[in-house]
Amino acid sequence: MSAPGQSVFISYAREDLAAARRIADALSAFEVEVWFDEAGLEGGDAWDQKIRRQVKGCSLFIPIISAQTQARREAYFRLEWKLAEERTHLMAEGTAFLLPIAIDHTPEDGALVPESFQRTQWMRLPRGVPDTSFIDRVRALLEAQRQSPIGPAQAAVPGTARPTKKWPWSIVAAAAAIMAAWSYWPRGSDRPAAVPPIQHPTAVAAVVVKSIAVLPFTNMSDDKDSGYFADGVHEDILTNLTNVGALRVISRTSMMQYRDSKKSIHQIADELGVAYLLEGSVRRSGNKVRVTGQLIRAATDEHVWAKTYDRDLTDVFVIQTELSHEIALALQAVLTPRENARLEERPTQSVEAYELYQQALTLMRRGVEKVTLDQALPLLSRAVEIDPNYAKAWAAISKIHGRAYWRENKSPVRLASMREALTRAEKSDPNDYNVLEAGAGLGAATGDRALVNHYLQRIIELFPNRTEAYLALALAAHSEQRWADALAGYAKARLLDPFNVELLARQADTLRSLRHFAEGEEIERILVRLNPEDNDAALRLARTPFRRMGSTRELGALLAKFPAEFEKEDPFVHYTRLEVMIELGDADGMIRLWRASGGDAVFRDYSEREARMLVAEAYLSKKDFASARPLMEKNRDSALTELAVNPAAPGALNDLGLALAILGDQEAGRAKLTQAREILRQMPPDQEKVARFLNAINRAWAGEKAEAVAGLTEILRSPLMAKLEVNVYRLRYSLLTLPLRGDPVFEAMLNDPKNNAPLF
Repeated sequence: MSAPGQSVFISYAREDLAAARRIADALSAFEVEVWFDEAGLEGGDAWDQKIRRQVKGCSLFIPIISAQTQARREAYFRLEWKLAEERTHLMAEGTAFLLPIAIDHTPEDGALVPESFQRTQWMRLPRGVPDTSFIDRVRALLEAQRQSPIGPAQAAVPGTARPTKKWPWSIVAAAAAIMAAWSYWPRGSDRPAAVPPIQHPTAVAAVVVKSIAVLPFTNMSDDKDSGYFADGVHEDILTNLTNVGALRVISRTSMMQYRDSKKSIHQIADELGVAYLLEGSVRRSGNKVRVTGQLIRAATDEHVWAKTYDRDLTDVFVIQTELSHEIALALQAVLTPRENARLEERPTQSVEAYELYQQALTLMRRGVEKVTLDQALPLLSRAVEIDPNYAKAWAAISKIHGRAYWRENKSPVRLASMREALTRAEKSDPNDYNVLEAGAGLGAATGDRALVNHYLQRIIELFPNRTEAYLALALAAHSEQRWADALAGYAKARLLDPFNVELLARQADTLRSLRHFAEGEEIERILVRLNPEDNDAALRLARTPFRRMGSTRELGALLAKFPAEFEKEDPFVHYTRLEVMIELGDADGMIRLWRASGGDAVFRDYSEREARMLVAEAYLSKKDFASARPLMEKNRDSALTELAVNPAAPGALNDLGLALAILGDQEAGRAKLTQAREILRQMPPDQEKVARFLNAINRAWAGEKAEAVAGLTEILRSPLMAKLEVNVYRLRYSLLTLPLRGDPVFEAMLNDPKNNAPLF
C-alpha cells in the first residue's frame, strides 16, 4: 500500500490507453494510489496546469513506451516526459523516480525518449499486463522514497486523479453469497482439456523471485485406483505454501491442466509467470509411503534440490510439512510465527480418516450431486466418526448440505445440517480456510450479513493468496456496478490463478458488459484455447466482434461449425444455434426451430413468455400475423394470470402491454406499459433492468417510437444497465426493434459513436 501523499503518475500515448488502464487497475488492486487521466487530451490551460501539478507532485513517474510513442514525434505525452526529465535534475543522484515500462519489443537503444529514461532500467510488460514482480518493484520504490522522501508530494488534482479504493466491507454479504454459490455449484469434471501453448499475462521476462507452481504429483503406487492419495498430498502441499504470505503460489485450478503434460519446465513456468516449479511423486505400499520432490529453477532448468522421504504412512503430514519448509527456505520466504504454526498443524490424527476425506473430495469435484450425496457424504461421515475433531471433513459435510439446501428449495433440514456441521468444524479449527468458506456459505443461506462479514473478513486477513476471496469480492462489485473494484479484483485473482476458467469467464463478461471489447476478446481467446469443445466460450468469442463493430462473419462461421442436423443430438448445439439466431435476428431459423420442436423449443435464459414473444416477432417480420396471434394470445392470458396475483408486477405488465398492442389494441397496450413505467420509476434505478429495457422497446410496438428511442438511448449510456449488454448492433439486428427499422431518429441513435463507447 502506498503511504499517504504518495502516488504514481502513468504517462502514455492515447493509442496505448488499454495497456495503461491495465497497469493502473493492477496497482490500484494493491492499494497503490494512481494518477491516470482516462479522459484523453481535453486541452485548455486549466487541464494543462493540472497535469503539470501532478507530474511535479507524484512520487513515481511511469512512462509507457511502445511503437506508438516511437511513431509520434509530437504529442502531449512528450511534454509530460520533458517535465519528468526536468524534475530529475533537482533530485539527488540515484533517486528512484522513473520507471519506464515497454509494452512491446521497442528496443532501448535508439528509443525516442529523454536521456534520463535511458539511464534507468526498463521493465517489459507485454501488452501492459502486469505481474507481481512489477507490483513488488513499484511498492519497493515507494517504500524507499517513504524512508527517504524525494520531496513533498502534492495532493491529487480533482477531475483527473484516480485514487485507489480500499475494499469496502459493505459488500461482504453479496460477496459471500457469490462465494458460497461458487463453492457449492457443480464444477464439472476435474479433468482439464488439453491446452495449446498460451502466453499468459503474467509471463514476462522478469518474474517475481518468490513464486512457485506445484505440478500435480505422479501416482507411482501399484494400486492405480489410489490416485486420490497422491492428489491429496499435492493439494496439501499447495495449501501449505498458499498460507505463506511471502510467496506467490499458483492455485490448484490452473495447475491441474499440466497433469501428464509434455511441455517443458521452461514453457510451463513461462505460461504461469513463476520462477520455480516443484515436481513430485507418491508411492504407497502397505503402511509405507515414499514422497519425492524436485525443486527446479525455471530460468536455468537447474535442480535446486531433490528430496526423497521414505516413511511410515502415519508420517505423511510430517513429510508435507518438511517439504513446505524446504521450499520456503529455498525461496528465502520468511515465515511469520502464525504461518509456521500453521505448517506444523496436522489436519487429523488418523490416516484412515484422511484417506476417506480425500476420496470424498475426489467425488465432490466431479460435480454430480447424486454422487456427492450418495457416495461422498457417507465417506465424510465415516471420517468424522473416526476423528470427531477433523475440521476439514466437517466443513466438507457442511458444504454438501449447502449444495442440497439451494437445490432442494431451501430445505430447513439441510440448513440445520449445515449449521451443525459448521459448529463441529469451528470447534476443532475456527481458522481453517475450508471452515471459513463453509461459514460464509451458511451466512449466505441464512441472509445473515454480520455472519458473512465475519467469515469473509477472516478469509482476507488470514489467506491473502486465495483466489476465491478476490473473485468473490470482484463478483460482488460487479453485481453492484462498482466497476473499478470489479476489474481490480479480477486482476489480483488472476495473478494467483491464471487459468481458472470461472475467473476468466467472469472477467471477460465484465469487460464485454462495459464495452471494453478488445480486452475481453483477449481473454475469450484464452478460454477457447483452454477448452476448444466449450460451445459457450466459442459463442462469446464470436459475439464480441459483432458487438464491437457489427461483424457477422464470426457468428456465421460458428453456425457453419454446428450443422442443423446436430441440434437434436446435442442440446448445446441447439442452444448455440438458437443464441446466434436471436443475436442476428434470423427469423427463418427461429421459425424453423420452433416448428421442428412442435412449438416447444427450449430457449435457455428466456422465460416461456419471452420465447413466445421472440417467435411471434419472427412471424411478424415475415408478415405472418396468423401464426403470431396465438402466441401473443397465450402471452396475454399468462400475463393476466400473474397480474391477478400480483397487480404491480412490471414484467407481466410489459408482456401484457406488448400482447395487447400486437393483437390490435394499441391504446390498451400503451396504458399497461405506462402503468409498468410508473412502477419502475418508483424503484431504485439499478433494479428490474430487463423490465426497464422491455418497457422502453415495447413502446415502439404500441406506436410510441420517440419514447422508445429516448428510453433506449438512456439505457445505452447508463453504466447501471451495463449487465444487460444492450448494444447498438444488437438493436440494429434484433427482431425486438422491427417497428423502429428505418426510423431516422432510431438510425441516428445507432450511428452515434457515444452509444457504443465504453461505459467505464
